[in-house]
Amino acid sequence: MKSPGLYYVAGVLLFLVFREKSLSRPAAVPSQADSLQANARPRSTAYVFFVALSLLLFLLVLARTVLPRGGVSEFLHFVFPALAVCGLRLRVPPSSSSFSRFRCLFSMALPFLAGAALPVAAFFVFYWRHAALHPLLNGLLVAPFRRVADASLTPAHWIFELPAILLGVFCFQRSSPRRS
Repeated sequence: MKSPGLYYVAGVLLFLVFREKSLSRPAAVPSQADSLQANARPRSTAYVFFVALSLLLFLLVLARTVLPRGGVSEFLHFVFPALAVCGLRLRVPPSSSSFSRFRCLFSMALPFLAGAALPVAAFFVFYWRHAALHPLLNGLLVAPFRRVADASLTPAHWIFELPAILLGVFCFQRSSPRRS
């Protein structure tokens, strides 16, 4: 699996985290009378910690890929949108137990990951049997990242990102819970 395949897997996993959030959301908004029962609901702190750690790892890998030779423009064009998406995902309060949320996420992610890993594992076994695993890894992982690093083009000046930043701040504020 080449680097675009890894980016695809990361994107699908990010989508599945958002899909789990929509599936575990309660059907109706609780009234004030139900607020005492909502406080008695089990918290999903383990799941929230797992998702936060996974999103942090995603952001660190993205920043490591984009920022070695980049500056403010690269951060605003590539890392900031992912940071905003991850921030929006973490703003939603937990709605059910960790176990049910893990079960929902893994029931979607494990078949996808198995489908992505099995063909790659078959190629690894084939190349390993022919003592060509090192050239395979070099051709799949090392060489493409070197090509991307050598062929990079700096994005436009960061001032052109201001409308997108303002739109992101507006959407972030609209998604925040209302206080009476």
